Amino acid sequence: MNWLIGLYPTSWRARYEEELRGLLTDRPPSVRDRIDLVRGAFDAHLHPDLVGPGRDAVVIPWVRRRPGLFALVGGAVWVAMLLIVGVGLGRGEEPDITGLFWLSILVMAIGLLGSNSAAEARSVKRGLAASALLFGAGLVLPWEAKVIPALPLVVLVGAGMLWLAATRAGLSTRTRRLVVAIGFLLPSILIAPVGGGLYEPSPWFALAILLPYGLAWMLVGALTTLRGVSGPTNQPSGVPSEATA
Repeated sequence: MNWLIGLYPTSWRARYEEELRGLLTDRPPSVRDRIDLVRGAFDAHLHPDLVGPGRDAVVIPWVRRRPGLFALVGGAVWVAMLLIVGVGLGRGEEPDITGLFWLSILVMAIGLLGSNSAAEARSVKRGLAASALLFGAGLVLPWEAKVIPALPLVVLVGAGMLWLAATRAGLSTRTRRLVVAIGFLLPSILIAPVGGGLYEPSPWFALAILLPYGLAWMLVGALTTLRGVSGPTNQPSGVPSEATA
């Protein structure tokens, strides 16, 4: 249940998490209760002004919702890409989805631009530095050895982008780990033996393996769109930003 509670925004968890955990301990939730918790998390992101009594309504500028929209669209393009492949295979065709693949990655990356968080900026710089080193190694190594830097580069970029997007969505650390594990690490573990020639999955099974990544992006994108990302335009008047403090 920790991951369900982690879907709620930080301000909500600070006020109600202990009480909710007590209720869930006294009465284990049913399937319907779990659905209600997910729906409540979206509502808490959509109406942050209802977290506590006496709080003024928070108006989130559209520019703060835009990164979430890019993440949501990127995940939707990823899912659409897989559906197109599935329909094509069902008709005995092999559709070229190269353009959709790069479009999805590009839109996801655009959603991560414009970070105002110092912690996010440090993570991005470290990730870019490590990616550059791995990419450079791939350029100089012989063809048969290129897989050595390629695999960690794919993990770093794929999992790192999703982790950063989940961070912007305001998810708890535990929930972020779960999103990345289900959305990226588990599919990677299942698909890796295919590249090694250990087994050949059916086309639909292969598509199902890749589907969670797009769904994870759609989830964090929807949450980020509802709550907006943090930044100077979200700060109350009279509170100096880090740049002016």
